[in-house]
Amino acid sequence: MLEKEREVLSALRRIGVWSWRKRRELADILLHPNPAHLSRVYLGGFLLYALGLSVEEATAFIERYCEWIDFNRRTTERNLRGIHKRGSIILWRRSWVSDSASDSVSVTKSEWELEVERLGSEVWVGRCCANGYCLEWHRVYLFG
Repeated sequence: MLEKEREVLSALRRIGVWSWRKRRELADILLHPNPAHLSRVYLGGFLLYALGLSVEEATAFIERYCEWIDFNRRTTERNLRGIHKRGSIILWRRSWVSDSASDSVSVTKSEWELEVERLGSEVWVGRCCANGYCLEWHRVYLFG
C-alpha cells in the first residue's frame, strides 16, 4: 500500500497539485476502498475545475489510481460529464498551463505564482457545505 500511495501522490504532483495537504486529501479519496459519494464528487470537481482536466483525462486518471471496490468506468465518466455539464457555463482559463505537456496538465510553481500575482488573474474556489465537502466551484478574480 505504501508504494501505491507514493505513486498516487507523485501523479497528483505531476498534474499540478502543489499543496502537500491537498495531495494527501485527494490521495485518501482515491485510495479508500469505498469513499462517500460526496468525496467522489469533490475529487471529480477538483480534477475538472481546479486542474482543468477534460472528462476523459479525469476518468483515465481516476481509473489508473483509484482503489475503489465498486469502480465502474462508465459510471465514473457519466458522473464526471454531469459535473462538467453543470459548470460548462464558466470556461476554465488555461493560459497558465504549459502547452508543452501533451499527455497531462503541468505547470511549474513559479508560473503559477506569477499568474496569481497578475492584476485580475483568476482562481477557482470551492464552496463547501457544513461537513466540509465541496458543493460547487466559483471563479474568483484577484485584484491587488
